[in-house]
Amino acid sequence: MRKTPFILLFFFGLALAASSQSLEQVLLRLPQSLEWQALDLSFLTASRNFESVQAAAGLRVNVGADLNNTTQTTTGVNTTSYKVNASASLPVLPWASQFDDLRKAERTFERAKLDLRDSRNTLVVNTSTQYFNLRIAQLDLELANSTVALRQNQLKTALVQRSNNQITPDQLATSQQNLETAKINVLQAESSLELAQLTLANTLGQTELTIASSAAPVPTLSTTLEAVLKLAFEQRSDILKSFYTVRDAEDNLLIAQRDRWLPTTTLSLGVSDSGASLTTGLNLQTGSLSLGGAYQPPASTTPSGTTISLSASISIPVIAPSNDARISSSQTALNVAKQNLERSKKSADLDVRQKFLETQTALRRIDLSKKALENAKNSLSTTQIRVNAGSLTKTDLETSQLAVQQAERDLENTVLSAYLAWLRLENALGKGLVKV
Repeated sequence: MRKTPFILLFFFGLALAASSQSLEQVLLRLPQSLEWQALDLSFLTASRNFESVQAAAGLRVNVGADLNNTTQTTTGVNTTSYKVNASASLPVLPWASQFDDLRKAERTFERAKLDLRDSRNTLVVNTSTQYFNLRIAQLDLELANSTVALRQNQLKTALVQRSNNQITPDQLATSQQNLETAKINVLQAESSLELAQLTLANTLGQTELTIASSAAPVPTLSTTLEAVLKLAFEQRSDILKSFYTVRDAEDNLLIAQRDRWLPTTTLSLGVSDSGASLTTGLNLQTGSLSLGGAYQPPASTTPSGTTISLSASISIPVIAPSNDARISSSQTALNVAKQNLERSKKSADLDVRQKFLETQTALRRIDLSKKALENAKNSLSTTQIRVNAGSLTKTDLETSQLAVQQAERDLENTVLSAYLAWLRLENALGKGLVKV
């Protein structure tokens, strides 16, 4: 049987009170994990994309210059001219395409927030499950070692009984087989404990991990099914994402309808004087205001006067089959999005109901496990009295003690099952489980 490092793990498990870490302490290590960091980087990318769209909806300014040098070969005259210019544009009307893009980007960013919350919640649930699996593995190893001690004592008794012809060879063989089975169970428990340690260490992004976990807290469920369903419809990611998809489809339909009938209209005003010019324009279709200026020294010193120009153009789409098809397609997409939203609500309703009932059932099982532990302790007390009276043996007492230990393990397993069921319910409601 392997002695190292499992003996160290066993004695480490015996020192739980001095070295155990709470679930909250373990979860504080999650930001160090590669999965957590990957989630942060993904969200950072989404944040930068949103900032880029925000910047595109602001003021844009360009500055430039032109330089021209000409030489006349016949006369040898060299002429140099230059021109500097600047332009600026700013979306000002509500239907500017930049504002359309900004609304879509805001909803995309909200989806990224929901994805981050969901992924972190999943990581918390998985880590909590692994943490409590480690706790059960510790208890199973302790129980397996206690079983070996009991089987050894039972074999000693059987050997004495066999020497006195009180039992058959088959009964002695059964005792020997029970001991070997108990030793194999210890090996399996050691392997399970090692695997639980490595699994949790891998999740936390650590090469080595020595954690003695503690018992799960007993959750409470002090609300009604109707209340949790209402909360789920307000917070669940799948419903919110479907709602954002509906909003995107509504926007696309409005844009298609607007572009179908909005005329292409441009108003511009220009002023020039002595080589300097200033123009401003408003494109009603794109919703953008533009401003431009330029300066080029005049070729002669004779004043040319001030020139003011005003222009306007309009183009009305009378027949536009592609735009009509776009409207029809957008309307279909909106109908599909609304249907998907209703399906998301129905799916969420079923999921929350199922997890609510699972949590209720798991909580009720705790009372049954408590009663089983109480019965085991009462049986132990009775056995102790009968051992003191000489009607039962020390082996009978060890058997009752092992039964109490098994009942305690079963109670902890029932509590952690209820806690994990409650945690999955909280996740199904769309709550943020991260407290780091």
